[in-house]
Amino acid sequence: KVELKKEIVTLGVEGIDPRHVVGTYVKPQEWNDLIADPEVFVVDTRNDYEIEIGTFKGAVNPNTETFREFPDYVKENMDPAKHKKVAMFCTGGIRCEKSTAYMKEQGFDEVYHLE
Repeated sequence: KVELKKEIVTLGVEGIDPRHVVGTYVKPQEWNDLIADPEVFVVDTRNDYEIEIGTFKGAVNPNTETFREFPDYVKENMDPAKHKKVAMFCTGGIRCEKSTAYMKEQGFDEVYHLE
């Protein structure tokens, strides 16, 4: 039996629509320069299992088992006044689209994600 799902990857926050607002896309050839900037807070939006396999040097692990836990990490550990520039990445793009849209909604102005 095939069951229709509302979302493939659930963030668990209503009203987030990455079709309208997302972070700024960064091309792979520009990514290393961006994350080398000490003012950029780099967040790996993947789960613990994926991060264990490998991540970018200096990237923060939000210690999530599921993507639904990501908003809690942001609320408890991030502040738009402190984290002025945020760069995020994931595996295929869905989590980046949703997480950057969520971050923008939370007041983070400069939010980037790997294209």
